[in-house]
Amino acid sequence: MKSLGNTPVDVLKRYQKLLFLLTIIVLLVAVIIISLTLPMYFFHAKPQPSGITPSPTPYQNLVIKKASPAGDEVIYSRNLETEHHIILWGHYLFFDAFQPGQEIDTVYRYNLTTGKKDAVYTVDSNKTHQRSVTNMQLFENSLFFTTSGYLAGSDIFWLATPEASIQKLNYSEKYGLGKIIYDQIHNRYWLTGGEGDSCWGTENFALLDMKSKRVTPVITTSEGCSSGESFVALDNQDRMLVSYHQTKEGALSPNEQVFLSLVAIPIASPSHKYTLLDKVSMPKQTYAIKYSSEGGQLALAGETGLYIYHLDSGQLNKILEFTEDMKKNLIEYGLSHWIQNTICFSGFLSSNGEKYNYEINLQKKTIKEGNSYCNTNQEHEIRSIFEEDMYSEQEFYKERDNLISKLKSTLPSLYQITTQSSR
Repeated sequence: MKSLGNTPVDVLKRYQKLLFLLTIIVLLVAVIIISLTLPMYFFHAKPQPSGITPSPTPYQNLVIKKASPAGDEVIYSRNLETEHHIILWGHYLFFDAFQPGQEIDTVYRYNLTTGKKDAVYTVDSNKTHQRSVTNMQLFENSLFFTTSGYLAGSDIFWLATPEASIQKLNYSEKYGLGKIIYDQIHNRYWLTGGEGDSCWGTENFALLDMKSKRVTPVITTSEGCSSGESFVALDNQDRMLVSYHQTKEGALSPNEQVFLSLVAIPIASPSHKYTLLDKVSMPKQTYAIKYSSEGGQLALAGETGLYIYHLDSGQLNKILEFTEDMKKNLIEYGLSHWIQNTICFSGFLSSNGEKYNYEINLQKKTIKEGNSYCNTNQEHEIRSIFEEDMYSEQEFYKERDNLISKLKSTLPSLYQITTQSSR
C-alpha cells in the first residue's frame, strides 16, 4: 500500500515551492535595502574644503644662545626628541649639525671665549650609503665621535686635545665599530659595533688601549635568517659567552630561534673556545638564554621548562616544568629582569601574537602571572656592561635632561641654554 504525499515526485514539488517562496523573500529584502541606502548615497552632503591649511605641529628645540649687543646669536639648535651629540671640553663646545639645505653632517668646534667656530670634520657621504654622526664621547681627556649609516659601516675618530686635528682609530673588521663602553670592574674600554637588517646581522667586539689608542679585536659574531652565533654575556671569569642557534623547524618567524650549544671565549686568548654545553647536554629546544652576573649563572628556557646552568661548577639543573598550556600555546620565549631569585619569563601566544609575562621564583620554584613585575622592576636589575648600553626610552630622556642640566651649570654666563618651539 502506497503512502500518500511521500512519493519522490511529491517531495520534489514541495521543495520547488519552498525554494520559490524563499527566492521571493530574498528579492523583497534586497529591494527594501536598496531603496533605503540609495538616497543616502546620492544625496549625502560631501564635506567642503575650509580653505584653511592646517598648521604643522610645533616641536621643541634645545637651543644655546650667546648674548651680545647686536642681539642673541644661536650657537646650537636641535629637536629635543632626537639624540644630542654635544660636549663641553675645556672652553670649547663640540657638537654636530647639518649644513643648511643639505644632508651633510659636520662636527664643529666652538670657542666659548672668542666665539670662533670651525669645522672639525665633515662626513663623507653619498646618496647610496649616507653617514652621519651617531655618537660623541669624552674619555680620559680625549674626544671620540662616530660616523655611521645604514649598510655604510662606521668609523671612530678622536682628538687628543681640544685644539688638535682629528685622527682615526685603526680597525679593519667589516662594518667597523660604533661606541666605546667603559668596563669599570676591569678598568678597561670596549669597542662595539656592527650592522644588521631584518634577520641577519654581525657584531664586533674589541678592546681599546686608551693611552696608545691601539684597537685589539676580540670576537665577531654573525647570524643569518636560518642560523648563526649570538653573543650572550661577558661572565665573571672574563670570558665571552657565545651560543650557536638555528631557526626552529617550521617556524613562521626567524625570531623563533633554538639555541643548540654554548661556548666560552677567554678575553686573554680569544682564539681558544671552550664548549660549556653541546648539542647533547643543552636542554631540548632552548629558546632563550639570560645571564646573571650576580650569581654567575645562566637561565635557559627550554621546550618543557626553565633550567639554571652554574658557570663555576658546570652543573645544569631543571628548576621547574612549564604548564601544558604554556608548552602548547606560547612561542618566541624571552627571559629578562633577573633580580636575585626572581626572573621574568615571556612568550607570545601563537594564535594572535599577544604577549604573556610570568614571574618565576627560582628559590621557591613557582610561576605566576607577571605583568606587574616584568614591567616595573627593570631599573633594579644588575645588568652586564653590554646590556647597560641598551637603554630604554625613559633612560634616553634621563640622559638628555642630565645633559641640559650639566650645560646650564657649566656654560659661561654669556651663554643661555633653553628650549623653544619651532615649526
